[in-house]
Amino acid sequence: MASGQSARRGGDRGRPTPAGATAAQGGAGGPDRGRCSAGARTGARARTRVPRARRAHGGAMRRGISTGRMQTVVLFMLAGFIVVAFRAQYLSVTVADEHLARGAWRTVSVVDVEGPRGGIVDRDGRPLAESVLAYSLILDPRHFFLHERDRLPALERIVAGRGRLDPDRLAAWATAEVASLPRSFIVERQVPPIEAEQLMADLRAERVSALYLMPEYRRVYPQRTLAGHTVGFTQHLGGQGLAGMERTFDADLQGRRLSWTVERDISRRPFLRDEAPDLASAAGHTVVLTLDIPLQRHVERELARTVAEYEAESGVVIVSRPGTGEILAMASWPPVDPNRGQREPQDAWLHPAVARVYEPGSTAKSFTFAMAFERSIIDHDTEIDTANGRLRVGGHWVRDIRREPSLPAWRAMALSSNIASLRIGMEIPAADFRAGLVDFGFGARPGTGLPGESAGLLRRTPWRDIEHANIAFGHGYAASPLQLHMATAAIANGGVRMRPWLVRSVVDTAGEPVHEFGPETAVRVVSREAAEQTTRTLIAATRGDGTGVRAAIPGFAVAGKTGTGELFNPETGQYEEDVLASFAGFAPAESPEVVVTVQILRPNRDIGYFGGVVAAPLFSRVTAEALRTLGVFPDPPAADPSAAGRPPSRDGAIAGTAEPPDQPAPSDADVLDQLAEGQGPVVFDAPRPRGSMRVPDLLGLPAWQAVARATDEGWDVELEGAGRVASQQPPPGERTPEPGTLVLLLTGDHDSPQGAAPESRAEVGP
Repeated sequence: MASGQSARRGGDRGRPTPAGATAAQGGAGGPDRGRCSAGARTGARARTRVPRARRAHGGAMRRGISTGRMQTVVLFMLAGFIVVAFRAQYLSVTVADEHLARGAWRTVSVVDVEGPRGGIVDRDGRPLAESVLAYSLILDPRHFFLHERDRLPALERIVAGRGRLDPDRLAAWATAEVASLPRSFIVERQVPPIEAEQLMADLRAERVSALYLMPEYRRVYPQRTLAGHTVGFTQHLGGQGLAGMERTFDADLQGRRLSWTVERDISRRPFLRDEAPDLASAAGHTVVLTLDIPLQRHVERELARTVAEYEAESGVVIVSRPGTGEILAMASWPPVDPNRGQREPQDAWLHPAVARVYEPGSTAKSFTFAMAFERSIIDHDTEIDTANGRLRVGGHWVRDIRREPSLPAWRAMALSSNIASLRIGMEIPAADFRAGLVDFGFGARPGTGLPGESAGLLRRTPWRDIEHANIAFGHGYAASPLQLHMATAAIANGGVRMRPWLVRSVVDTAGEPVHEFGPETAVRVVSREAAEQTTRTLIAATRGDGTGVRAAIPGFAVAGKTGTGELFNPETGQYEEDVLASFAGFAPAESPEVVVTVQILRPNRDIGYFGGVVAAPLFSRVTAEALRTLGVFPDPPAADPSAAGRPPSRDGAIAGTAEPPDQPAPSDADVLDQLAEGQGPVVFDAPRPRGSMRVPDLLGLPAWQAVARATDEGWDVELEGAGRVASQQPPPGERTPEPGTLVLLLTGDHDSPQGAAPESRAEVGP
């Protein structure tokens, strides 16, 4: 069969083929089939994959299917858009804040803020330190660059002349790279509220949000330098206390910390998420001091007057109540201003009343006498050998200015005898003497709480004889003014030493006490009897020819002791020519209400330097004012009708006489011989002319001459003491509508500077 097919194929090869059929046949197979088999196969495959008939039919099918699918896709797309739209609505309305925060369109931060610092007030609530509302003006340079560069002229107008933002810096920020700009820049601090309101109005009007105001509190001291050392100061804007009571009670004064949630939008505008905290409710506690501002002001004024008058380097005055230890005033000069804070020298902030120590000098003789009275070594009238004012102790000479062979105890105190003090002091064993001084408060910090309190210097026993002698009359150890003051107050308080009381309480914002303080007894130093005997000798020191006669106060008995101590130089080991003029005392002597200590450092020796000259008059003025402040007044003197218009001289010829009588001028003792102890001052009455009068200058005149001159001019005269006129009230040269009463304070030593009796000073040498 195969051969037959081959024959047929072979026979066909010889048969002629028409031209038209050749191509067709060639396409179907023919003589060239073998040569074109590969191409034919390729074409066949293509035609087999997509036959012509099927191509036409498949295109029609594909167009029909595409239309259906497109409709389906469109439907799905519409559904998707609807879902997305609803979702977008949900996201933009329901959870917008959450998603905006996640997308950094709004930032949330928790800001910790502190309430204002508590105040410091005096005993009656008068402010010494307080925190007041102020504002900081702050610029956001990045916000300015991104959003408000076109408002540069308006911004320049607003900040012109304010703080440390100059136009050049603003212009530079307007062209800088945003990444290089700071996040915030403080333009000005401590903007007062009134100015802040105007600034806010300007910012709103100019539509400037790159500048904003941030509230803050600043520390102010409305009394300025008044009690500056006691009050102290804080870091800038009322931060940590650095001196005085600001430092001591820093923990109580600090305001409480509050949290404040703040949100800012993309423009950095702040929004409060929670209600703004009430900063006033978070204020710190208030510290209530025992000081009395009016009295403190008077004391500081009088102290400044004395320092200027005697060209002194500095001074301290302390006023307290003996029965409680309550400090009413504690002044020092030169003053410091808490408003200047850290601009003052750092060491200037240590209160001189507690931080600086000096040898107390003769003011400490009262403690030696008190210990001697306690041990019955002496009594009020015991005669003490004073060796004619010159005694050799341990190879050194100790001298008194007054050369007396002996003195009774009360007069030895009045004349401030060094030798009498060392005689009785050396009768007390050194260990007992030192223990007594410790009981008086020497060698230990007083305990006011003020920074820098000094314990002073008190050497341990055993003592050499000369050391024992020096300590007995107030040399050889050192104490702060407050230590000396509290020791004197112990005598005024019947022998009981109180701790100094400077802070009454700490109260909260509602006025409820958080801490309360009160009188605190330290120790009984001596018995009441010994304290009273010491007081009697101290009264003698302010009368007659006592060294403290200038401390007298009309109508009151004053007890006190002067001191004129040469300053010891530890570098050279020698005493300097400069001195510390002091007076420490109390009044009324019979029932003490106030204790006052005065120390004036390095007064000009050419003007006056004795404690009785420099410090005693200041004591008198301060104590008189303190008694008035406390409502303590002298009892009115009993009238003597039989003596009306009649002077108390021996012959009655002085009053109303233009010239002294034609007889020997009376001595001071003759003029004052009717002034019996305890009867009060002598009063001379005179007719009073009308018209404006100038107060006569009677300083330095003997008593009889002063009385004659004053009464001749129509003045009534009231005398206290004996000798020459040491001071007068009203002062010389003052004008009055008509003559009144002249109060003359007299001193007994005619040769002393300015009429005052010089106090004995230690002269220790080989």
